[in-house]
Amino acid sequence: MKLNHPLIIIIAVAICFSCNNDDFKFHDRSYPSLDTREATDINDNGAVLHGELLGLGTSPIKDYGFVYRETQTLSLNDSEIISLGKSPQTGEFSAVANRNMPEGKLCFYTTYAIVEPNNMVVYGREKVFTSLGGIPHTITDIIPSEGFPSDTFMIIGSGFSNLPYGQSVFLGDRPAKTVKSPGDTIYCIVPKMNAGEFDVAVVLNDKKTISPKKFKVKAL
Repeated sequence: MKLNHPLIIIIAVAICFSCNNDDFKFHDRSYPSLDTREATDINDNGAVLHGELLGLGTSPIKDYGFVYRETQTLSLNDSEIISLGKSPQTGEFSAVANRNMPEGKLCFYTTYAIVEPNNMVVYGREKVFTSLGGIPHTITDIIPSEGFPSDTFMIIGSGFSNLPYGQSVFLGDRPAKTVKSPGDTIYCIVPKMNAGEFDVAVVLNDKKTISPKKFKVKAL
């Protein structure tokens, strides 16, 4: 038995050194550590997504939150984004995903964090659930309400996709190109068309919503 004691001591020291070394690396690295939890409260108004910030890292976090979409390979460039801002603390966090949620479709999601100063993006594990639907999109205003072809106008409302190609916009029966759609605003370009007053419509997940007022296209 005495012959085994030195071996046991050496193994124990090696394990402790390995643990301390990993712990040092974890706290010393620049990027945070994220994990993604199971979604809850899945209903026809969306779902609650959950994540956990396991470690902050040494670099400031510029933004963090969730990304989700119908297909895999999630990224900030081609997914719906739920931003929770900056200055997070370690621990669990949650947010409601309710826009652009087609009923009966798979919804892949994960956590993300953007790290300063190089805007490095860190993702957590990818999770999936079957969507039961989300909030319907609405249009509350058009700003400005008139303009020339090639001018830019804004559609104000709620429930829009934050992806420029996430919904289709029409001025009368003519498609209007979407420039960007952050939050609850869609920036569009007036198509080349004849002068007149036209309905503005947004089509998302095969559902069409028409603006409460018309847009007046001016003659060139």
